[in-house]
Amino acid sequence: MCNFRTMALLFLAVISKQGWAADWQAAGLARDHHRAEQAAREQRECQDKVAAFVANPTLTTLDFKGAFGIGPEGARQLAEVLRTNPPLTTLVLSTPRRFCIGAAGAAAIANALMENHVLTILDLNGDFITDDGVIALAAALRVNRTLHTLDLSDNDIEDGGAIALAAALRVNGTLRTLDLCSLKIGVPGVTALANALEQNGVLTTLKLSPRIGNEGVNVLAAALMRNNTLTTLDLNGYGMPRPSKIGAEGVIALAAALKGNLTLTTLILENNQLSEDEDVETAGGKALAEIRTRLERNKRFDTMRPSIFASIMGARRFLPLLPPEIFVDYIIIDLLIYTAPPAPTDA
Repeated sequence: MCNFRTMALLFLAVISKQGWAADWQAAGLARDHHRAEQAAREQRECQDKVAAFVANPTLTTLDFKGAFGIGPEGARQLAEVLRTNPPLTTLVLSTPRRFCIGAAGAAAIANALMENHVLTILDLNGDFITDDGVIALAAALRVNRTLHTLDLSDNDIEDGGAIALAAALRVNGTLRTLDLCSLKIGVPGVTALANALEQNGVLTTLKLSPRIGNEGVNVLAAALMRNNTLTTLDLNGYGMPRPSKIGAEGVIALAAALKGNLTLTTLILENNQLSEDEDVETAGGKALAEIRTRLERNKRFDTMRPSIFASIMGARRFLPLLPPEIFVDYIIIDLLIYTAPPAPTDA
């Protein structure tokens, strides 16, 4: 019986005799030439778009998503304009890695953010940014007071970058949404972020798909017990190796954290070891049921919060001289726990 190598040699002999090899080679060269021309055209279009904005920076949104990319030089040119505080509020530099801005481009944008007081949304998804670029961005977040959404997903960020971001979150008072999905952050980086959540009182949405497993989730769960601003936590395990995915132990820890947390209303656990249809009789299944019940409780509490806050403000003179939001989170916690619907059970 012929092996694969023999069959391949016979096939090559046949196509050579028939003259097909030359045709295939010509077709391949033509295809490569077409792709090169298309890439060059897309690159010119991006460069023209940058040049047009530099010449007349009146746009409020500049979106390069899916485009060829502007490269580090294009990012540097945009950064120079951002320093002058143009009316631009949204900048999307999510581009294919073939011509992304990289760490150098991210550092240029970061330096501009230290002087910019207008930009509110910055999307740097998939820009081949490493820890060096994120450290520069973290330094900018320490002084910037306008950016409220930052997307750093699908980059080459590791624990060093996460630790720098965590330090910035402790002092930043404006960032509300931070996307750190599809990164290379491990337990040390997540631990730093979790500790920052205990001090940060602004961030409402955090997206993570880190390589942390149950150990890292336990740390996040402990932070949720002391955080009262985060409303959405995305721990989607898509693309993560199985040992890094969340299992029953992590879900049980999250369920316990939600006993006293009244602000988290959305918790995404898709693509982890434990599916949402886990048998309710298992420990993990019971924890998932508890999580769903407590998230629904928090959603109801969220609708009640304004009226409770108003009542407390009206009765402020009868209360100790403490911030009223402290009472908002705890004065009604027993009522909500006792009125929450029971976890689903078998009939």
